[in-house]
Amino acid sequence: MLPLRFGRTWLLIGWLGVFTAAAASVAPGLAEIQLRFSDKIGHALVYFLLMLWFAGIYRRQRYLLIAAGLFGLGVALEVVQAQVGRDASALDMAANLTGIGIGFGLAWHALGGWCAKLERWLLTE
Repeated sequence: MLPLRFGRTWLLIGWLGVFTAAAASVAPGLAEIQLRFSDKIGHALVYFLLMLWFAGIYRRQRYLLIAAGLFGLGVALEVVQAQVGRDASALDMAANLTGIGIGFGLAWHALGGWCAKLERWLLTE
């Protein structure tokens, strides 16, 4: 993890995001929610945000591990969805991977370590 003053807080928020994504993926009542956009965009957006969030907390050497973990989470959640009577979809997994890939690219080239940058900016003001 990067040397962060609020590292535990950043991690807690990130894990709350993971928990929320997991709960929303398997909760039976959420299948009926009608989105104003494709649910694939929703999948990509959630996994993009999770990738970017954790890339703000960890060093570049961990980005591939973060991406693999998030992809594994997405696959596992699709398997669980099939078990609880929700639709499991390879297209959902592709959307997840797209979001992870975009988040990875942005983190690698521009936004990685954003938590440390934000902390420095806030604490010097």
